[in-house]
Amino acid sequence: VHCIVMLVGEREKIEMKGIVVVLYICVVARVSGEYVLNAAWPLSKEGLFEQVSWLAVHPETRYVYVVNRGYPFVQVFSPGGKRLFNWTTTEYGLPHSLEFRPLKLGTSAWVTDFAPPQSAGGQSYGHCVREYTVLGTPTGMAIGVCGENTAGSGLDPLQFDKVTDIAWDSTGSIYVADGDVGGLNNRVVKLAATNLVLINTLGGVEPGDGPLQFNNPHQITVDFCNRLWIADADNSRVQIADSEGALLGMLDCYEAGGAVDGIALSRPFDHAGGFVRSRLVVAYTKPDRSGGKLYVYEANMDNCGGSKITTTACEAPLQVVDVPLPANTDGPLAHSLAIDPLTTDLYLSRLLPGVPPLKYEWIH
Repeated sequence: VHCIVMLVGEREKIEMKGIVVVLYICVVARVSGEYVLNAAWPLSKEGLFEQVSWLAVHPETRYVYVVNRGYPFVQVFSPGGKRLFNWTTTEYGLPHSLEFRPLKLGTSAWVTDFAPPQSAGGQSYGHCVREYTVLGTPTGMAIGVCGENTAGSGLDPLQFDKVTDIAWDSTGSIYVADGDVGGLNNRVVKLAATNLVLINTLGGVEPGDGPLQFNNPHQITVDFCNRLWIADADNSRVQIADSEGALLGMLDCYEAGGAVDGIALSRPFDHAGGFVRSRLVVAYTKPDRSGGKLYVYEANMDNCGGSKITTTACEAPLQVVDVPLPANTDGPLAHSLAIDPLTTDLYLSRLLPGVPPLKYEWIH
C-alpha cells in the first residue's frame, strides 16, 4: 500500500480563502492490468488545440498542463478532463516542453522555449528554458541565453538551439536536452542546482549513433535511483546513464527510421514478490508516420548501486498499445508522455494541428 500527500493548488487556496487541505491518498499498487484509451478525455476538445507539443502532470494537484503552440500556450485540465484555467502570459517564443521542479525544491513550471516565434519582435524569447509559477506568471529566471538571435553551442555562457526538455535529480542537479531536428546541438548538459555551473555534457554538436551520442535527444526523465533516461528520438532508442554520465544500458529494439520521442516512468512501487519496480512507457512513431505505439514495461529499481539496468524492455513488454496518428503532411508524431503520480494513467501529445491529447487509463 502506498500513500501520497495531495495538496490543493494555488487556485483552490484562493477560492477556499486560504484554507489548505491535505489529503492522504492511499492505493494498492498492482502490476497486472493494461492501458485503455479514454476517448472522452478531455471533455472539451474544441478550439484551443493549435498544436499540442507537451503535457505535464502537477505532482500535488495532478492537474494536467497541456502545452499548445498557439495562444493560450498552456491550458490546465483536471484528471477528469474539465478545463480549469489557461495561462494568459504572452511572454514566450515557441514552447516545446513543460516540466515541474520537484516538490522539495519548490514547485514551479519550467518551459523550454524552443525558438523565437516567426514574428518575434522582443529580444527575450527563444533558445532557453524559462521559469513560471504554476499559474503562468514568468518569474524572470532562465537557463541559457534567451533571445531571438542567441542560438549556439557555447558552454560559457550557455547557449541552446531547439532546446527540448529539462529534468532534475534528487540532489537538485539539472539536466537539459538540447537539440531537436535541424538544431545546432545533440547533447544533454548537467548543471549544478545552486549556481547552474556546468557539471557534465553527454553527446555533442554533431548527431551520432554510438554510445551516449544522440540524434535529437528529446524527452528525458530521472528515476528513483538518479539514473537519466533519454529518448534518443531519431536513433529510435532509449539510452540510460548514471549520475556521473556513464552509460548503464540501452533500449535499442525499435524499427530504424521511426522515432522514439516520448518516455515516462512512474513512481516506484512494490512488486508482488517484494521487488521495487517502476512502470516504463516508451512512445514510438512508425517510419512512415502512419501511426505509433506505446511500449509498456517494468523497470527494476531494486539495486540503485547496480552497474546495469535490468528491465523486461525489448524482451517481454507488458503491453503494446496502438496509437492513432491521422495522416498529415507535417509529419505527425507520438511526441511526449506524462504519467499520473497516483494512478499511473498516461497522457500523450500528438504533434498535429487541431488534435487534442490522448489519455490512457491503467485498468487493473
